[in-house]
Amino acid sequence: MKANNWLLHSLVFRLALLIIGSVALAPFSPQAHAFEWKSREIRVGSETDYPPYMVIGEDGQPSGFAVELLEAVGKHVNLTFKYEISNWDAVRERLERGEIDLTPLMAKSASRSNEVDFSETHSIGYDAIFVREHEGKIQSERDLIGKTVIVQAGDFASDRLTERRAAEMKKTGKAPYTLIYTNSGTESLKILVAGDGDAVVCSQVPGLLAVQKHHSRNVRLADRPKLSGYSREYSFAVKKGGTELVTRLNEGLKLVIASGEYSRLYNKWFSDLDPAIREREERARLMLQLAIGFGIAVLTALGALAMVVVFRREVNRKARSLAESELRFKNLVMNLPGVVFSCEMRKGEGDGKFRITYISEFVEKLTGYSAQTFIGCSMNVLMDLIHREDRDQVAHATGENLRKMQRTELDFRIFRRDGSVRWIQARAAAPSVDADGERTVINGIFFDVTEPKRIADLLSQQQSKMAASARLSALGEMAGGIAHEINNPLAIINLRTHQLTQLARKGPVKPDDVNMVATGIEATAQRISKIVRSLQKVSRESEGDPFEAVPVKEIIDETFELCYQRMLNNGISVTLDDFPPDLSIECRRVQISQVLINILNNAFDAVLGRNEKSVHLTVKDIGDKIELSIANSGPQ
Repeated sequence: MKANNWLLHSLVFRLALLIIGSVALAPFSPQAHAFEWKSREIRVGSETDYPPYMVIGEDGQPSGFAVELLEAVGKHVNLTFKYEISNWDAVRERLERGEIDLTPLMAKSASRSNEVDFSETHSIGYDAIFVREHEGKIQSERDLIGKTVIVQAGDFASDRLTERRAAEMKKTGKAPYTLIYTNSGTESLKILVAGDGDAVVCSQVPGLLAVQKHHSRNVRLADRPKLSGYSREYSFAVKKGGTELVTRLNEGLKLVIASGEYSRLYNKWFSDLDPAIREREERARLMLQLAIGFGIAVLTALGALAMVVVFRREVNRKARSLAESELRFKNLVMNLPGVVFSCEMRKGEGDGKFRITYISEFVEKLTGYSAQTFIGCSMNVLMDLIHREDRDQVAHATGENLRKMQRTELDFRIFRRDGSVRWIQARAAAPSVDADGERTVINGIFFDVTEPKRIADLLSQQQSKMAASARLSALGEMAGGIAHEINNPLAIINLRTHQLTQLARKGPVKPDDVNMVATGIEATAQRISKIVRSLQKVSRESEGDPFEAVPVKEIIDETFELCYQRMLNNGISVTLDDFPPDLSIECRRVQISQVLINILNNAFDAVLGRNEKSVHLTVKDIGDKIELSIANSGPQ
C-alpha cells in the first residue's frame, strides 16, 4: 500500500509539473507553431489483443481505451493517425527502429527509456499471477521459483522476469525459473489451460478479461496475485527523438482530462471490471483528476489557493471519515463468526447469472478457499461446493427467494478444500431491486453450524437411550409378573415330563397317554413363546418403524401377556369391554404397546393399597379415531 501511495503522489507531482511547464512553454504551444507532424498522418502501431486498452473491433479497426484516448488527444491538438496492427513484439521492434511514430500504450521502465520517448503517464496497471483453478502451491511471487512461467514476449512482465532471471543466474549460476514466451496474453492463458507451464504473469486487467471472454473457468488469480514492484505506468510511447510529438501529446492529454472526456472514456472501458480492480483504478483516475484540478487552480489565480486548501482538507476529512467507516465495517465483518456475502444480477439475466460482488475473508476459514477466488464469479461456484444430496434443496430455496422476494434460511452441507464436510446455515435477506430496475441484489450470511449439529445429534441419541431406559424400567416393574408368567408354564412342563417318566416305568406306554402329555407340553411351550415374543416387541427401539394398520386386539393381547399375571398375583381384577375384533388403527404398534404398559403400571401403583382393586379397559370406534380408555379404582 505504501508503494502504491508513493506512486500516486509521484504521479500527482509529475502532472503538476506538466501543467505548470505547459504554461511556461505557451509561446511554443501547437497553437502558436506548426510542427512537422501537422503535415502528415502519424503512424501508430496497435496491438491486436490487449483488452480493454487495445482491441480490434468488429469492423477490423483498432479500438480500446488507449486508442480512443489517443484519438481524443489528437482532436485537441490537430493530429491525425494511421494505424498499423500487429502483435506486441512486432509493434515494439518497429517503434524502436523508427518504422512507426508511436504506440498508444507502453509501460515505462529505465531500459525502455533508452529505446523510446514517453509522454506523461495516462493510466496505471498492475501485473498479476494466474494459475490453474486447483493449483494451491503457487500463491505469490516467491512460489514461482523452480516453476515454468508463461509470459508475452516483449511485455513489461517479460522484461522484468527476464532481467531478474539474468541477475539471479549471474549471482548463483542457476535460473530461478523457466520462461515460455508467447505472442499475446490470451495465448499465454490458453497454454496454461492446456496443462503446459505452471503460471502466467501478465497485466491483471487484460488477464481477467481474457479469462472471462474465453470462459477459462479452470484459471484463477493466485491468492496474492499482485507482484512487488510490478505496477505499470502506461504512457504514449514515441520513437526516440520525438520530443516535439511528446510535447503535443502531453498538451492534448491535459486538455482531455480537464474537459471530462478522460472520465467518460474510463467509465466506458472499465465500468464492468472486477469491483476490487475497478476501485483501485478509480482511485488512480481520481488522483489524476485531482492533480489536474490543483494545477489549473494554481495557474488560474493564487487567490484560489486558499479555496483549494480548504477543499483538500474537506476531501481528507471525508476520506478519513470514509476510511474509519470502512475500518469499522471491516472489523465488524471480520469478527462475525460467519461469512457475509453480496451478489447481484443484471436485468434480463437468468438466476444462474447472479455474480458475487463481495464476500468476507472468513470464507477462507470456512471453505479453505480465499475470498478473491469467489469475487466476480457466478453463484454456481458456491453451488459446486455444496453436497450433492443438498443441491436441489438449495436451488429450490434460492428460486423461491427470488420468485417470492422473501428472506430465506436453510441448512446444508459443503465440502471444504481439504475434502472434509461442514454444516452451513445460510440466511439470505429478501432480494432488493435498484430504482431503475437494472440490478437485483441479494445480501446474506453463512454460519458454520457443524458443532451445534453434532451436539443436537448427540442429544437426540441420548434422548433415544433415555427412552429405551424408560421402556426397560417399565418392563422391570413387571419383572415379577413376567417371571411368574413363565414359571407357571415351566412348572407344568416339569410335571408333564415327570408324568412321562412314570408312564415309562410302569411298562408299555400307551400312545393316547403319551399324546395327551405331549399336547400339554406343546401348549405350555407356546404360552412361554408368546410371552417372550410380546417382551421382544415391547422392549425394542421403534423410531424407524413404518406406520401400518394393526388390529387393536393384537396390541392389547401383547400388552396383557406382560402385565396380566402381575395384576392377578396382587389381587387386581382386570376387565375389558367387548369391541369388534376386526377394529384396527394406523400406528407404530410397539409405541402404542409401550404407552399402554406405562398407563397400566401407573394404574397398578394407584390401586395397590386399596381395598377395591380393579382396572377397566374400554375401546370405542368414534369415526376416524379409536379411543382406548383405562379406568382404575385408585384415588381421584
